[in-house]
Amino acid sequence: MSKRLTAACIGIMLTLTLWPQGLLLEGGYAFVSMPEWNRATRVYNFSRPFLTQPQPLLRHGYGAEFTYTFRADRRLLQQVGMRIVSTESRARGGQHVAWLRCHLLAPGYGLQWNPRAGREGLRLSVFVAPVLTLLRRKLNGSWSSEEGAPSGATGIGGEVRVKICWLTALSGGRAGISCSAGLGPALYAPRAEAVINQTQRLVTGPQTVFFSATAGLCYLIGPAPQTAGR
Repeated sequence: MSKRLTAACIGIMLTLTLWPQGLLLEGGYAFVSMPEWNRATRVYNFSRPFLTQPQPLLRHGYGAEFTYTFRADRRLLQQVGMRIVSTESRARGGQHVAWLRCHLLAPGYGLQWNPRAGREGLRLSVFVAPVLTLLRRKLNGSWSSEEGAPSGATGIGGEVRVKICWLTALSGGRAGISCSAGLGPALYAPRAEAVINQTQRLVTGPQTVFFSATAGLCYLIGPAPQTAGR
């Protein structure tokens, strides 16, 4: 599944680079916080005192994003993008090794404000996106779980995200730094607690709010969109 998704994203990226606008590639650190999932993780650690390394919260990971600008209207640019975030954590205790990983996929639509109306400088974007998640647990090296609980759970929700990007000219292209922050009012993942804590609806509800943030490097492929004026 993950290999097919990666191949599809690469194919889309290569196709869009042939269009006359620009494709922005981004990658770097990612932070995700889901309060209900955090609560289930804390209960998991409390109920398993034999763990020498408690299960860390699923917060820190890495992310990548592809953003294509396909239309310019004055200083306001329309965009479509695909964001992928992966976080993981491991718990250890004797022969017990529990590994959690969450993949987040968010195909979004955004509006970008380019105050300098040119190729370099500051860009501010606002995105709205549906969010899909896949939570997996690996126990002692195999995709299984404890006490017959499921080893995987999917989720669906939505988010609003603000992104700031700064680009400067380099030989052969434009590169810079970017950061973003997003808020999701609800992520519906009713089986997430069963994967994390091997219980169902004991300490969490079927949905959770979530917050995400990213920071990293970016590179613009192709000519930057030009605006028609003020």
